[in-house]
Amino acid sequence: MSSYSVDARGDATVEQAAAALGLNEDAARKLMARLGRWSPYP
Repeated sequence: MSSYSVDARGDATVEQAAAALGLNEDAARKLMARLGRWSPYP
């Protein structure tokens, strides 16, 4: 079991969220913006 994990409620970076979701940074930013977490604009 890996000791590294991304807590979705924490201060994850776009890079961490993208890796956790299996997406590229652009797609992760757009998805998280739809969910109200980040701005879709870098």
